Amino acid sequence: MSEEEFSPRDVLAIFEVKAQFSGTAAKPRLQDAVDDSMKDQIRKSETLNAMKQRFLDLKDLVAKRRIERFQSEEDNPYHEISGAAAVFSIQQYDPEVIHETSSAEHPNNSNLVLLVIRGDSMMELVHELYKRVIDEAGN
Repeated sequence: MSEEEFSPRDVLAIFEVKAQFSGTAAKPRLQDAVDDSMKDQIRKSETLNAMKQRFLDLKDLVAKRRIERFQSEEDNPYHEISGAAAVFSIQQYDPEVIHETSSAEHPNNSNLVLLVIRGDSMMELVHELYKRVIDEAGN
């Protein structure tokens, strides 16, 4: 990827994600995600640096360059999206708890994207993802 491939229309999406797949009562996980997403600007540079280092370790120079692209907004302008997401099993999803979520105190509340995902068998999905990570680490 060269600098000529960079576009001001490129998007860096930063989402704080919280989940609830067990328990008897719904927790305010979307509110937790909104609250914790206020730290994302502080963590952005650390996360981008960690990702870049990981790609360097893997000798994936193309991916490393893609990360570097977002480390210099002045030289390579891009659009940034902030978001908060909550993921629930059907049994823990409660629309009333979701509706109580407030982003009024969030510094980027006018552009904050809120996302809620709910589904059956979410723990099975989590177990499968962990299994794949373990299998990949073993190879």
